[in-house]
Amino acid sequence: LQRLDDYLRPRGFMVPLDLGAKDTAALGGNVATNAGGLRLLRYGSMRANVLGVRVVTGTGEDLDLLSTCRKDNTGYDLKQLFIGSEGTLGVITALSLLCPPAPAAVDTVCLALPHWAAVIKAFKAARRQLGEALSAFEFFDAEALQEAIEHVPGVVHPTPDAKEPFYVVVEAAGSDRESTRRRLTNFLQEAHGYSGLGFNGGKGSDKDRVAAADLIWTVRKSLSKGLKLSGDVVLKYDLSLPT
Repeated sequence: LQRLDDYLRPRGFMVPLDLGAKDTAALGGNVATNAGGLRLLRYGSMRANVLGVRVVTGTGEDLDLLSTCRKDNTGYDLKQLFIGSEGTLGVITALSLLCPPAPAAVDTVCLALPHWAAVIKAFKAARRQLGEALSAFEFFDAEALQEAIEHVPGVVHPTPDAKEPFYVVVEAAGSDRESTRRRLTNFLQEAHGYSGLGFNGGKGSDKDRVAAADLIWTVRKSLSKGLKLSGDVVLKYDLSLPT
């Protein structure tokens, strides 16, 4: 996954999927688990981005379902059987993937929030103010953050002046820098009005914004490793909650 993204970026494109384990993730495994990743809000899961696959079944049959056609109304869409099947129907050996243009403007902020109700309000405000520019909204709590700080080298608190029980990472991405930053500013103003939140990112020079974004995403992507290194038993679930 990382190698493909490194290949695409200089050419103006990107992989729609992003994971904390991006440097070790295999594309076939990502498809087999229908991975969603950090930017599912913007690009959807792998199911929404796979155009075709090639699969070897348990009987040794080689199924060539590769296609680069985005719209195909003919017959059954057999590739969908293998996306999310976790290898039970066959091993994915090749795929064609829809890769969107890399956005010209990206801004990332981390918000410290005092209670769960503020998290829900922040999510609704992000969808309202950022619209189609909203590319990520990631949540974590103070306990997970502390484990990452204690056990993963290089991880520091993303909002050291505002330590709260809950945190969210919000990313806005678009084709126009001024428009994207204006939307993000409007979002922060609304969120600040109901929570008195502390935040990091989305301000200062371009260099400051990039540095803040790198710090924030390092924290987010280190949470799983921090929990694993804590020595505690960790059970992971993907939960869907009404907002």
